[in-house]
Amino acid sequence: MAKTTWALVPINTLQRAKSRLAPSLNSKQRQRLHLQLASHVLATLQACRHLHRVIVVNNNDDAISQLARKFDCAEIITNEIGTLNTYQWALKNLPGKPEQLLLIASDLPQVNVDCLDELLIAAVRQDITIVPDKHFSGTNALVSPWPVKLPLAFGNNSYQQHIYNAQHCQLSWGSFTHPRLAWDLDTPGDYHHIAQHNPKWRQPISEAA
Repeated sequence: MAKTTWALVPINTLQRAKSRLAPSLNSKQRQRLHLQLASHVLATLQACRHLHRVIVVNNNDDAISQLARKFDCAEIITNEIGTLNTYQWALKNLPGKPEQLLLIASDLPQVNVDCLDELLIAAVRQDITIVPDKHFSGTNALVSPWPVKLPLAFGNNSYQQHIYNAQHCQLSWGSFTHPRLAWDLDTPGDYHHIAQHNPKWRQPISEAA
């Protein structure tokens, strides 16, 4: 029988959206891109048959609340800053008890239902499944039983830190690599690469120029 699995998605405020893209995009362009990326991820999660609930973790931003409602997502409000602190708050305030959690970034422009299905099927083989970014440095997604016993770490070097933490806690772990999950969008180089290969990501930027 399939495990009851919820997705947990922290989405940054518009004010802090994609600040690392400032050399290439103005504030309005970054905000539009941020919302488009989050919309794509939420729509994909809601279409995944292996997920039973999608929860947005929102830093008290009305625009993000509207987005959560648009995609019929539950919502956890927090004042915490930073991905790790946001996740830790959300885990302490989870509205229920799933069997399994998918922690996933909101800036994955190439994610689709097929790769999510593959990830969640692969996750049955071990306690912890870690999805690295394209540099094998950060962590773009992670699947864990609930309650989460793995100490979390996000940002640079978090992939290796998650492996170390799993081993230290004697949790079985596996790495799941997929190009559609590896490509997050953080830097101007990321944006230009994605926009070059998919015009969909250029449109909101040109409209907000």
